[in-house]
Amino acid sequence: MSEFSSEQILTEAQVIYDAVCDSAMENGRDLPWWSELDEGVMQTYLEQAKRKLARKAEAEKVLSKLKVSDVVEWLQDKGYDVNKYE
Repeated sequence: MSEFSSEQILTEAQVIYDAVCDSAMENGRDLPWWSELDEGVMQTYLEQAKRKLARKAEAEKVLSKLKVSDVVEWLQDKGYDVNKYE
């Protein structure tokens, strides 16, 4: 997980926290600013961000190995008419 810069991890953690804040505000609750968070709480979000970035990287690696023909075949097997999208 150390393949990510501290800036990437911090940015992702703040994105996650922003989503939590948005949800809380929709329910009439206010949460503290990112800079006002307790160190332990902030660390929890940083760990979540590391895991999320690792999952994204793994998904990108897997997706990069896919062939267009395999995807087309899979879509056709699912009943999609891929010819109308070409």
